[in-house]
Amino acid sequence: GFSDMRPYGGYAQPPARIFEGTDEIDLSKKEARPAGSSEEGTYFWKMTQDKRFIEVIIPVDDSVEAKDVIYRIGEDPEDPNRGPTLELGYRFKGEDDKMEENLIIDGQILNAVRREESFWILDEMV
Repeated sequence: GFSDMRPYGGYAQPPARIFEGTDEIDLSKKEARPAGSSEEGTYFWKMTQDKRFIEVIIPVDDSVEAKDVIYRIGEDPEDPNRGPTLELGYRFKGEDDKMEENLIIDGQILNAVRREESFWILDEMV
């Protein structure tokens, strides 16, 4: 059968307050959506049109398969306005044929998130 076709599976309402750095985002305004990239250009992020979700795009080599993806999300921190730690990357065979990890994101999410509603998708970009 088909999965839920509503955006992002029809998840519940977002947190009441969303921040970009220390600036609160006014969800009622039709201003440009926050977006950015890492200093190294290894990943990009953008807020969805409805300003309810953040999409993080990490370009990877065509050889990376779903089984190679590393997605580790930590426990909720004590501060309810901050998010958990996040590790995102992929495994690859090193020069000695041992599996190694390339973590693109390794740190704490700045805003509160719902861990159970966080997920990753491996998709071909054109």
